[in-house]
Amino acid sequence: RAVLASLPFVLLVQACSGISTKRVIPLEDIPWNLVSQDGVAIEPGSRSRAPEILLSGRDKRLGGSGGCNRLMGSYELDGDKLSFGPLVATRMACAAGMAEEAGFTTLLQGVVSWRVDGSQLVLFDGAGRAVLRFEARKAL
Repeated sequence: RAVLASLPFVLLVQACSGISTKRVIPLEDIPWNLVSQDGVAIEPGSRSRAPEILLSGRDKRLGGSGGCNRLMGSYELDGDKLSFGPLVATRMACAAGMAEEAGFTTLLQGVVSWRVDGSQLVLFDGAGRAVLRFEARKAL
């Protein structure tokens, strides 16, 4: 009974202390699926496969797909600053999404910062525009 009586006080202290119960998703070693590119939502089936990235914290390597071709490259991370080195890609031709894939890789090359917002990863260009938005592939 005493425990139940103290519960409102504990919740009030936690709320006032700024302690968050929200789980923070790390940037690295999480598969991220693209949900919007340059403010435009990615429609299911608009590309051969879902565009995705994975940033390996161990070796600072990017792996993923632009929706047709596999992408690989390096990246540098310093706090909220993020930049990608030269990207290499396979050279397959796909029935859908080739122009969007080219835009995707161009936007990746212009990224200068990042933020995780809930279960989404938002990448920003030098002007501070949110150019790419990803969703964590699986709930943590």
